[in-house]
Amino acid sequence: MWEFFSNFLSSDQFIPHGHCYLWQPHLVWLHAISDLAIALAYYSIPVLLLYFIHKRRDIPFPWIFLLFGAFIIACGTTHILEVWTLWYPIYWVSGTIKAFTAIVSLFTALELGPLMPKLLALPSSAQLEKTNRELEQQILERQQAELALQATHSQLEIRVTERTAALAQVNKELRLEIAERQHMEATLRESEQRFRATFEQAAVGIGHVGLDGQWLRVNQKLCDIVGYSRSELLNLTFQDITHPDDLAADLGHVHQILAGTISTFSMEKRYICKDGSTNWVNLTVSLMREATQPKYFISVIEDISERRQAEAKLQKSLKELSDIKFALDQAAIVAATDQKGTINYVNDTFCELSQYSREELIGKNHRLINSSYHDLDFFQNFWVTISKGKVWKGEIKNRAKDGSYYWVDTTIVPFLNEQSQPFQYLSIRFDITNRKQIEEDMRTSLREKEVLLKEIHHRVKNNLQIISSLLNLQAQYLNDSAALAIFRESQNRIESMALIHEKLYQSKDMARINASEYIYDLVTNLFYTYEINSEAIALRINIDEIWLGLDTAIPCGLIINELVLNALKHAFPKGHTGEICISFGLRDAHHLMLVVSDTGVGLPKDLDYQNTDSLGLQLVNALTQQLEGVIEINQSNGVKFEIVFSN
Repeated sequence: MWEFFSNFLSSDQFIPHGHCYLWQPHLVWLHAISDLAIALAYYSIPVLLLYFIHKRRDIPFPWIFLLFGAFIIACGTTHILEVWTLWYPIYWVSGTIKAFTAIVSLFTALELGPLMPKLLALPSSAQLEKTNRELEQQILERQQAELALQATHSQLEIRVTERTAALAQVNKELRLEIAERQHMEATLRESEQRFRATFEQAAVGIGHVGLDGQWLRVNQKLCDIVGYSRSELLNLTFQDITHPDDLAADLGHVHQILAGTISTFSMEKRYICKDGSTNWVNLTVSLMREATQPKYFISVIEDISERRQAEAKLQKSLKELSDIKFALDQAAIVAATDQKGTINYVNDTFCELSQYSREELIGKNHRLINSSYHDLDFFQNFWVTISKGKVWKGEIKNRAKDGSYYWVDTTIVPFLNEQSQPFQYLSIRFDITNRKQIEEDMRTSLREKEVLLKEIHHRVKNNLQIISSLLNLQAQYLNDSAALAIFRESQNRIESMALIHEKLYQSKDMARINASEYIYDLVTNLFYTYEINSEAIALRINIDEIWLGLDTAIPCGLIINELVLNALKHAFPKGHTGEICISFGLRDAHHLMLVVSDTGVGLPKDLDYQNTDSLGLQLVNALTQQLEGVIEINQSNGVKFEIVFSN
């Protein structure tokens, strides 16, 4: 036995509760101060209850207050022991006090259950006040009647003792008596009229019911509630219009009130209206007695159909909200925080993804899962948005408990109070970690392909330059000027294609080049190669900001190369001056137009540009067909080639 008590009070077998908090001072003192504050409140409440019972000795069932005080004191003691076990692990004592608290709490709950009908049967302050007013009115009327009777009795005695008085005096007294009685009758009639007006004009249904349930008297409001006329209702009993499911409870209360167990009762029930519909009412019944004998019931009926309908709608709305929450929980990651970001709700999906338990998350700041991936500006913009009551949407990278990272597509909705200020934030997230990983893999693959494509374009350009150099080297062994011209033209064509590949591997976009930069470099390179004097032959270039794909850029470059080269060779014989103009841009939403013109001598009059031996013009025609375009030539002032093709 001594060993049991030694172990019971011993603190050597366990570690203090503070170890669970890693002896972090802020956390330990947070729990200690909170438990002490709760204990202080719990010890204060029983004192106030005892003071209340002392001052209100007429209060019914005072012992229930004592029970409440007992289990509240026990609860306070458990919080004191919670503080003590932070440093001294007397867990047997703490558990025993908690067991005692549980016994007292259960006993209080068991005692409170049977007592609840009696508490509900206590009349409300409004009913007591109304009854007191009616009693005061009846007492006043009875006092007035007694005073009148006493006065009459006195007058009669005076008349008997003074029967020898003069007849005139008797007549005078009789007239006074008649006047007084008339006044009393008028007062009674006025009182009855006031009662009738109150009865008929009341905002609630009022009825007098016989002991057998027969309606004896009803007001118009009651008729309106059930849909019967007054005469129809007076031929019925309250049992006739009571819903079958409510009749047993109603009759049970009637038997209790007749037996004297209760003096009044109130219940919610349904009446069956004349049209077959049902109306919910709040029924309050009291029994009128005369000389201790029951005479009839007074029923006050309040129509609560609208309230019940509102309650039903509320329940339906709550059910719908519950269903929505269930659906969200199945697919989304849901959490709620206060204005400072402290978590007060998480669903199971949140716990699964973050790998934290609900207990580890509730009460903690949302920074617990911060991955430090996003900068301060990101979160500053985030908080500015939601603190203004606006919805924020974005993607956030978080850190799980095991140190792994995950991405969530996040929508945060502020809940606003009556002053339109946020008091809570609801975040709905979807796990996009796989998608982000796929995107990262695609970006990595794209970067690798860009590097490879740049290398390909670079090598193609180098190979074309090697070919051009070989042609140039071979040309040094040729003495035929015609052959040399052909070699040079071939070099120009190769260099125009090499220039495209050079632009592509230098561009950020591996699939397209800037048409303006490409055409300008191509034409200026031709002027430089042929050593053209820009003062003799001017160059005018007007190119829109257009990006061309490889399949379009190469034919366009070769066409421009051939037409400009033709103009440089043939349009300006020795000593002639003029200009070459190149424009390129959108003709309409679906077509591009390339214009190459010069102010030189023009084409020979007998030249058919579509059927010619000129390799350059043959190339222009072939490349235009490759672009699915058409050529128009204008020779009014020199020559102008207009080529239109699909965009």
